[in-house]
Amino acid sequence: MNLSKTTKQHFVYKVFASIVDRYELLNTVLSMGQDRYWRKKVVAIADIVPNQKIIDICTGTGSLAVEIAKQLDTGKVIGVDFCGEMLLKAKEKLDNSQYKDKIEFVNGLAEDIPFDDNIFDCATIAFGLRNVENIQQTFSQMRRVVKPGGKIISLEFVVPSSRIIRWLYYPYLRWILPIIGQIVSKNKMPYQYLSDSISGFMSSQELANIMTGVGLKNVDWYNLSGGVVAIHIGYNGKMGKEG
Repeated sequence: MNLSKTTKQHFVYKVFASIVDRYELLNTVLSMGQDRYWRKKVVAIADIVPNQKIIDICTGTGSLAVEIAKQLDTGKVIGVDFCGEMLLKAKEKLDNSQYKDKIEFVNGLAEDIPFDDNIFDCATIAFGLRNVENIQQTFSQMRRVVKPGGKIISLEFVVPSSRIIRWLYYPYLRWILPIIGQIVSKNKMPYQYLSDSISGFMSSQELANIMTGVGLKNVDWYNLSGGVVAIHIGYNGKMGKEG
């Protein structure tokens, strides 16, 4: 596994390492308080079976991994992230969690997932695609490690289809969020980057096209909160929804 960092990876690493103690607050600010609801929707769409093995890519401080673990009995969730500081925070949280025996955190890149082929029932990624070096490679890797018929699910900010929503949300991202970042952390730069990464991202259809392009089947998506975010789902192979 190659953990050497490109220029973007190095920059993104520095951004997230610098905000690790305020990362969950940042998610709440970015989502205007909706992030927990969105993660619960991911878990509902994943339709998790208690004995499944799930991998969560770009796991951050492990919030989605914990939500997934709540649905497991003998199953396991593996959270992967390339930012060591984020994983340390995730492990600290896990020490006080009743689900700690169901979760493991591993250092690794989304574009080079450090696991063998076809061993997970489902792969998830939440708010990570904007930050990876190569989205196509990330989805290809997620497909590789998931069993035939398994699910690949993404939760991500997208370009809202509604002009009204864009008119309301983008000024918030461009002007208000960096100011909040300056107040909360005395450092506007990470929040400016995250604002720019959201407003410069793609539409739900464009993201679905990438998933289809790497061989995922029956790709579909659910727009939430006025289309500010979308949950995309695809299948590794022909099992799952027929369409």
